[in-house]
Amino acid sequence: MANYPNHQRITRAAISVQPVWIRSLLGTQAKRLGDHYCLYGDLVVSGKPSERKVMERFMTMPDGKRAVMGPASLDERENCRVWNKEFSFWYAAISAAIRRKRMADAAQYLGVIAHALGDTTALAHPLSHSEGLRMELIKRLFPTNKKYRYMSLHNLLENLPTSFSIRGHRPVLLGASAEEAAFFTAQEMVRLTTRTLAKLPNAIKKLYADDIPAVQRIAGDAYADSARIYADIMYTAFSMACGKAGRGSLPKTVCLDPLVPSSMSGWSPHPYFFKPLYDAPCNFDRRMEPFPLMLQAGARKKEYAHGFGMGVTSYIEYSLPAGVFRRFSCIIGLNAGLAERTAVSVAVTDGKRSLFKKTFRSVRDIEVLDIDLAGVRSLRFETTGAGKYEKFGTVDGHVVVADPVLMR
Repeated sequence: MANYPNHQRITRAAISVQPVWIRSLLGTQAKRLGDHYCLYGDLVVSGKPSERKVMERFMTMPDGKRAVMGPASLDERENCRVWNKEFSFWYAAISAAIRRKRMADAAQYLGVIAHALGDTTALAHPLSHSEGLRMELIKRLFPTNKKYRYMSLHNLLENLPTSFSIRGHRPVLLGASAEEAAFFTAQEMVRLTTRTLAKLPNAIKKLYADDIPAVQRIAGDAYADSARIYADIMYTAFSMACGKAGRGSLPKTVCLDPLVPSSMSGWSPHPYFFKPLYDAPCNFDRRMEPFPLMLQAGARKKEYAHGFGMGVTSYIEYSLPAGVFRRFSCIIGLNAGLAERTAVSVAVTDGKRSLFKKTFRSVRDIEVLDIDLAGVRSLRFETTGAGKYEKFGTVDGHVVVADPVLMR
């Protein structure tokens, strides 16, 4: 069973909050988008052969593969990479179609995106798009002896009728170019998946208690979340195509740490070798060390809300869209809240060139960085031990990268 009504509700809700000039450009295609194009992700498999051939044109990516509908993996870095690649293509294709006055083409690409948004927030899909195995796993994690143990949770959760509204939402610009918009849209898609996944345990509990109205409300909240982001995507695509995507409306600064890294090492040192890390609760906010970010500030210690901690030896890397950010700033030092027995060498590179390198030997060694990002496509932070330490024992060297900010 396919989730037709909810895909249509998401699409129509997003269209309804667009400014008049966008709805005017869509014209009669708005109805086709809300009724039919948003179903392409399902109809390309189950529709008539003659119709499927048309749909394949809009569902197929430049590499010849079909576009991914919903999360591609349990790894958010992989999901971010896939979304970035797909939205780079979609934004460029939609903009080109609008400029050539081929509104039907633009609307069909938008329909494919609408379906992807709907599948991302369907409670049946948040673990990954391979729903069969994942939903069986959910039944193992949330066991029940009731009828739901033998029912298809995927079909049940996906096809619950919902009611939601995004009235009052004002679409925002996600980027001024296809590459910039794709970068930030991919980040939004990962966060959207995370928020949907967070709703799932409560939805399962309510389902097992036969509280179907509560499950419908949870699902409706998820679809409303999706519709708001889809409205932003639609607004961004039309704004870029019509020359209305001015950078003046975009935030001047972006915090680095909430972004999804392109690659990173695991916690270091190994938790077995460092008792505070071994005793710490599981960490899900992408910090490499789940400790307060403390730096020495004169005679006192200052805790930072933004940034990340790094042990020895570790790395974390963030990919950046070309030509978007001018400068990067942050504060680096040893964690003043933890014991420090090992000097730590910190290097910041763009993958090839060295942008900063220093060995920190005391918590009083603090560096304020201001880096020119001209030609920089990634920021990679690496730590290595710079003094004597036990090769297979405790390594007390902990770096804090505080207030990392990208500036447009």
